[in-house]
Amino acid sequence: MKKRLMAAGLVVLMAATAFTGCSKVKKIDDSTEATTAEAETMARVDVDVDIPDFSSYVTLGDYTGIDIDVDSAEVTDKQLEQAKQNVIKNKTTQEHVTDRKVQDKDKIHLQYTGYLDDKAFDGGSTGKDGTDYTIGGNYIPTLNDQLIGLECGKEYSLNCKFPDNYGKEELNGKDVVFKVTVDYIYGDDIVPEWNDDFINTITEGKYTTTADYEAYMKESLKSSNESKQNESYRAALWAKIIDNTKISEYPQDKHDEVYNQFYEYMVNSYKSMATKYSMKYEDVLKAYGITEDDIKKTCEEQAKSQLEYCMVAYEIASKEDIELSDDEYNEMAEKYAKYVGYSSIADMQEAMSQQYLYDSFLISKVSDYLSDKNNMVVKDATEATTAAE
Repeated sequence: MKKRLMAAGLVVLMAATAFTGCSKVKKIDDSTEATTAEAETMARVDVDVDIPDFSSYVTLGDYTGIDIDVDSAEVTDKQLEQAKQNVIKNKTTQEHVTDRKVQDKDKIHLQYTGYLDDKAFDGGSTGKDGTDYTIGGNYIPTLNDQLIGLECGKEYSLNCKFPDNYGKEELNGKDVVFKVTVDYIYGDDIVPEWNDDFINTITEGKYTTTADYEAYMKESLKSSNESKQNESYRAALWAKIIDNTKISEYPQDKHDEVYNQFYEYMVNSYKSMATKYSMKYEDVLKAYGITEDDIKKTCEEQAKSQLEYCMVAYEIASKEDIELSDDEYNEMAEKYAKYVGYSSIADMQEAMSQQYLYDSFLISKVSDYLSDKNNMVVKDATEATTAAE
């Protein structure tokens, strides 16, 4: 069901993005660029779908020659500085203090194993890697309080007692022993200096100067900005075109199919949550402050939104003789299957249905056409920065 809903979401995704094999924007960090070998070509499939006629429901307004304002993709000094600070933050470490005792509010790294009747109980051990904990946190009070005053590097046996209402029958009110070792106490931040040595270290010699690395950062940031700019343009363009369109009603069969998928997914999500936390479905909804009517309203809005994209796209395709050939379908399906992790187009179709995929890919093709036939108006970088502030 999750995959089927993902197919439904593809309709909006394909409208708002340029589908060119789902290439990912490079992330700015200290890692080197990864290279991956192309998987073998997937087996083609025959395409057998319905081409719906929405002309009796849709009256198109203007859908070409529209000006859409977007922010500049140029990298500002502020954006570059923020990216540098993010790198520094990711590489900032903390002192490991071992020459004093644990105090209240300290953040510590410790290892422990809990024993009930001299046997380690399930869920009562950190393992050899240990864990971080801040004194005053959510450990049972009899354990939390005894951590204060411990010395680092020594193993202690702490006699503790679980609360009567702890929530696990086998531990409620039970006396236990925790064998605990505090490895260290976290101290002050160690903030690296932005210099050539730092860059050389984090990139393992790929970049040896701050100037070279900052040039790479600006290139990556611009690529990211351009992707966001294009997505913003397409999303705003579709919103304007749909706003210009008159839709008299929604085909009941299509509406019900999409609505039921959204509804089933949402309800099952909350029911799964209820099972996980041993709660009633109704209590989960109450905890989130929503009602069954709220879910239905949301699903109704989502179903209509998706249908609007689909109906308008098919009507424009009909007017402009835009078609999706079998070759184009297979090419796009293969790219998307690889992106989401399917081993074959057939497997993906079984989860998502060929009709959903075809609708989504056609919308992508129509979106490319609309992108070319309308106008992206780029704001001045200074203007965009001022407006954001």
